[in-house]
Amino acid sequence: MALKVIEVSNWSARNLPLFDPITTAAAATTVISGTLPGVDRFTSVELFLTVTATSGTTPTLDLYVQKLCADGATWTDLVHFGQFTTVSATQTASLISQVAAPYATTDASLSTLKTDHIGNTWRIKYVTGGTTPVYTFQLWANFYE
Repeated sequence: MALKVIEVSNWSARNLPLFDPITTAAAATTVISGTLPGVDRFTSVELFLTVTATSGTTPTLDLYVQKLCADGATWTDLVHFGQFTTVSATQTASLISQVAAPYATTDASLSTLKTDHIGNTWRIKYVTGGTTPVYTFQLWANFYE
């Protein structure tokens, strides 16, 4: 699965699903990647992660929004949506693109969110755990100049 292409107006792109709804099949770490053309022209983004179904024994879902670093090979976390254990839950995060102090890159280990430039190449990494965890979820975004 890949990130969707974002159609933008002159000043914003609103209520956009970043990928089609996903239903997980087993405990695993999975990535959804892609280039979001022109995203780096926006100064802020609101993200909304919605979980609409879950099953399994003690299921867990962690989702990370990551950007590609300048070396073209290293990914670093921008946002970590806290661990989901139930259904019908929504979490939000807001990013404001800005210069950041030097930091160590993190890969699926950030606790909440990072102050950084939004970048233009993102991937979504999600980690499911528990016994036969099944989740259905989708990530939405509002981008603003």
